[in-house]
Amino acid sequence: MTNLEGQTFAGYEILSKLGQGGMGAVYKARQPMLDRLVALKVISPSVAGNPDFIARFRREATAAAQLNHPNIVQLYSAGESEGVHFMACEFIDGESLQGKLDRRGRLDPRETLAVCVFVCEALKYAWATAKLIHRDIKPDNIFLSKEGDVKVGDFGLAKRLGSDASGLTKTGTTMESPHYMSPEQALGHKDLDFRCDTYSVGCTLYHMLAGAVPYNSKNVVEVMTQHCYGPLPAIAQAVPGCPAVLVLLVNRMLAKNRDERHASHDDLIAHLLEVREQIRAPQNSIACAPAVGPARLTPHVVKPGSPP
Repeated sequence: MTNLEGQTFAGYEILSKLGQGGMGAVYKARQPMLDRLVALKVISPSVAGNPDFIARFRREATAAAQLNHPNIVQLYSAGESEGVHFMACEFIDGESLQGKLDRRGRLDPRETLAVCVFVCEALKYAWATAKLIHRDIKPDNIFLSKEGDVKVGDFGLAKRLGSDASGLTKTGTTMESPHYMSPEQALGHKDLDFRCDTYSVGCTLYHMLAGAVPYNSKNVVEVMTQHCYGPLPAIAQAVPGCPAVLVLLVNRMLAKNRDERHASHDDLIAHLLEVREQIRAPQNSIACAPAVGPARLTPHVVKPGSPP
């Protein structure tokens, strides 16, 4: 794909490239008409050539544009210009969670749990508002602003409950990230619900605590097989001194059988906050790097008197 830096595309002034992936490139751009910065995601021609992907892209981008929540990266618009499909999203002045993990290795457990609460509030809203499931929760899709906000991105590629979109292209290549994929996604189940996101949040939680993904291999099939049939990742071994309450939380979120995971977003959020409160005392601390977390760790929607 041609680098668009310094060019004008679809009415946006391209300022710099923020990242490049298998599905396309993301640019920092300016929208002159509204005088605002945006993150412009340009879809790769290799993906755009799949008509099933484009049909889902248009359908679900329309649904995602209706989402308006403090913990969700706002999708401003989506369209096609010069034969290239794109999405214009809210620009977050900060870094991705993956970027922070690259710098820090692992995060303090209380900061980790607070980030998960933010993420789950976003997922709860999307599910309650549009019956959308994200399907690709991972550190690369979680953004931390300099002001302390935590936002979930890439809802434009989410799946609406009951839609016929799968996570596979015609070539059988999965578009979700195998290291954070639920067993039901890896097995190709079509009756997905919000509990697949719970599993992905659990993988992200594990990564933040341990500094590594739960199952790792250069072989994608092997990783997916481990998600489906492998033993639960041993968080107690990966994080020495990990409190039992945190071990139980991770194990429940990473249950192979989705019926054994949390029954609702409210149930999961309450559990996250409960564990965070229980490990507040110094005697329950975990041997992790000291926290230099976001300035605001209180979720936008929590029960009064229960700040994370």
